[in-house]
Amino acid sequence: KTKQWVAVEALCRWTAPNGEKISPCEFIRMAEQLGLIRRLEAWVRKTALTQCVSLGLDKKKFMLNINFSSTQRINDELVTELLQTLAETGFPASKLTLEITESTKMVFDEESVRGLQRLASEGITLSLDDFGTGYSTFENLFQLSVALLKTEKLILDGIEQDNDRQYVMHTLADLAGHLNMQLIVEGVETHAQFELLGNYNINYAQGYLFSRPLSFEQIKEKIGLFGCCL
Repeated sequence: KTKQWVAVEALCRWTAPNGEKISPCEFIRMAEQLGLIRRLEAWVRKTALTQCVSLGLDKKKFMLNINFSSTQRINDELVTELLQTLAETGFPASKLTLEITESTKMVFDEESVRGLQRLASEGITLSLDDFGTGYSTFENLFQLSVALLKTEKLILDGIEQDNDRQYVMHTLADLAGHLNMQLIVEGVETHAQFELLGNYNINYAQGYLFSRPLSFEQIKEKIGLFGCCL
């Protein structure tokens, strides 16, 4: 509603020594298979948190969203490690959103639920990413300490002329509101899509319409956009 930048999502990109751009779909999967995903995610978290503090974003009305691999277990060791990284970097827990992707690979057992509850109690916001595309979706709504729902881009594709997709989006917005959760719509690429979302109770919109992925140096150049109208 305010048309202001209020958050960024940390993305991992890899350029090979020969200049080739390696897709995250490829190297993230490889990292998971090789047992390196935990080290990679820990590096991404610390780097993103450190960079945001260096830009003063921890002092602004701002949220940082970081993804969490569905192959990782949310146990006490991981939760402690994440909280230690927040303490070391000085980034406030209240400005961090942890995005948990719904997937058949993600097991929300008793230990995981307890870990998520601990993170939420520390002030970290939990977001259920790709909502509506995962397994046991509605059960997850009730057992996890989730404050945000994030839709997958596929729901938006062709929504301008598709009454069924519009109905689904409207329903998701109503569901989030009823559960006292906020809704992020991902994949907004056209002004028509953005205007259509204005008809529903959408809290946040994310997508190429507002910005392509930016490097740290590019973020530094656009730092004045945070808190300013688009």
